[in-house]
Amino acid sequence: MESFESAATRILAPLSDLLRRPLHLADSQSAEASHGFAIRLALPRVSVVSADGQPFAESERHLIEQIFDVLRMVEESEARYEELEHRMLTLQRENLDRR
Repeated sequence: MESFESAATRILAPLSDLLRRPLHLADSQSAEASHGFAIRLALPRVSVVSADGQPFAESERHLIEQIFDVLRMVEESEARYEELEHRMLTLQRENLDRR
């Protein structure tokens, strides 16, 4: 499973091209993430920052939030799937032991 931050980094290059502005990730606790040219993401504590120092338009902000919400949901779904897979294997082993 690819980490959220790794996948987010891979998405930034084409997103930067699409929006025609340089974007990068920053820790949401950093000073640059507190400006109007940063978008704080829900999970993990990461922000998308516009390196040109210009604030995001509402449509850009909405697009970025939607893309990263989907990425977060995919990561959460993968984690749940792995947990269920692990539990299934454990139950199979327990069934074999009982036989």
